[in-house]
Amino acid sequence: MFIAIEKIMKENAALGVNETNPVPPTYHDREMTTVYFDQLTRSDRIVLERLRLVTDRYVPYYELSYCHAMVNGEPAEILNFPSPIPKRGWGRYLVDKCKKQGIFIKDLCDRSKISILS
Repeated sequence: MFIAIEKIMKENAALGVNETNPVPPTYHDREMTTVYFDQLTRSDRIVLERLRLVTDRYVPYYELSYCHAMVNGEPAEILNFPSPIPKRGWGRYLVDKCKKQGIFIKDLCDRSKISILS
C-alpha cells in the first residue's frame, strides 16, 4: 500500500500538484450512504474519516472536495458541508459551523484525516 501511495505522490509532483495524506487507489471503491450536513442532528454519532480540501497557492480559502465520516456506525459521504473554508483559522471555522448546526464531529481537526490538494 505504501508503494502505491508513494507512486501517486511522485506522479502528482511531476504534474506540479501537491497532496497531503493521499489515500490508496482502492479507497473510493467502498459503498457509502449520502447524508446532508443540514440534516445531521445532535443525536447523530459522527466520526470523521477523511476531509479533502482543494486550493491554489494564491487563493485565501479551501474548497471542499469531499467529507467522509462514520455516521451512526455507517460509512457516509456528507454533502453540503460548509464551503469555502478560510485557510487561516480553518479548524475554528469548521468547529463553529458544526456548533451552529448543533452537531459534534469527532476528529474534525485531526490533520491525519485531512488531505489538502494544492
